[in-house]
Amino acid sequence: MIRALLTALVLACPSVAAADSGLYPEAAPEDAAFVRFVGLDVPSVDFDGHRFTLDPEASDAYIPVSAARLDAVAPGSFLTVTSGPDGPRAIAEGPRPDRSKIYLFVINASDTPVSLQVAEGEVPVITDIAGGQAGSRAVNPVQITFAVVSDADAAPLGTFDVTLKRGQNLSFFVGPDGARVIPHRFGPVSR
Repeated sequence: MIRALLTALVLACPSVAAADSGLYPEAAPEDAAFVRFVGLDVPSVDFDGHRFTLDPEASDAYIPVSAARLDAVAPGSFLTVTSGPDGPRAIAEGPRPDRSKIYLFVINASDTPVSLQVAEGEVPVITDIAGGQAGSRAVNPVQITFAVVSDADAAPLGTFDVTLKRGQNLSFFVGPDGARVIPHRFGPVSR
């Protein structure tokens, strides 16, 4: 009786595993690069030799794509692609080596250098990020208010109350219309 029950269980396992495979998103390729498109209001973008279809449901999400399908992007890279003066412009982000930390990024798609600071007391967090560049800093969990300011005149471009939690990195994206905060998330794998 027990032998028959074990045999039935073993034979059922592959079909259960096959049925569960539809519950999980597709795994990223081993050589994945992560590309997100911010501030582009178009259905698709040609970037680095690959056409990306932009899903409005996955707006601002990183799209895993095999680096072998891109012309000049290394595996493990994180990029934000936004509007540039001559078409899409890629802004390379820094690495995220310590999984116990929260990474904050300033992605500057404007023409003016910007900085991220603690709103009260003006304590610098990430400073002097030129247009078309990104800066980052690893921090510990905390609840805090940040301000993104223009380096030219210290004018505030945006103020953000955030609760930083492990496993949730944030970007402060600065474009022509000001600044906004973007929690990091991942969309489906690009084919």
